[in-house]
Amino acid sequence: MSAEAAAAAGATGARDRHPHPHPHPQRDPHRDPHPQRDPHPHPHPHPQRRWKKVLYQRQPFPDNYVDGSFLEELRKNIYVRQYRYWSVVLESSVVIQQLSSVCVFVVIWWYMDQTHLSPQQLFASGLIVYLLGYLLFDLIDLGEGRMHSGRTRWADLKSTVVFVTFTYGFSPVLKTLTESISTDTIYAMSVFMLLGHLIFFDYGANAAM
Repeated sequence: MSAEAAAAAGATGARDRHPHPHPHPQRDPHRDPHPQRDPHPHPHPHPQRRWKKVLYQRQPFPDNYVDGSFLEELRKNIYVRQYRYWSVVLESSVVIQQLSSVCVFVVIWWYMDQTHLSPQQLFASGLIVYLLGYLLFDLIDLGEGRMHSGRTRWADLKSTVVFVTFTYGFSPVLKTLTESISTDTIYAMSVFMLLGHLIFFDYGANAAM
């Protein structure tokens, strides 16, 4: 055997004893050299359950967990009504008018009880104020309210005469009937009736009182 054949046999035996640690696999000619990857890989094999705003259902979330959709259905100031300053002042004047009427009634009664005001003076001053107010309102209104209501001055005069006549006619009867009633009872009834007037008076409000 020649020296060249012996050297070739030795090299072949060395390759058999020490194979290559990382052999190169053969590539499939039909396989895509650039495979496509999932653009949205899932970190878990099963998607996470969505939180629901349900109290009676057991969910895999802590007790104090709040999702971002917790306040989605919250609505604020849906039925807010905008008010104007002067309209509120005008509507509140009705309440102030009734409170003032009750205060005037109590003050007049106290003056008459203390003999600082006689019934004749009260009647004369009330009649004068009534006539002045009636004429002033008629001048300011220019007869528009009278045209809408259909009332005449003669009808207003008849109503005044009937009211004054019945008041003077029934005053002695009322005085006789109330003499047997104690003063405390009259005071209590007056207080309850004044409070009832303030509570149940028609203030012209649209909402329920």
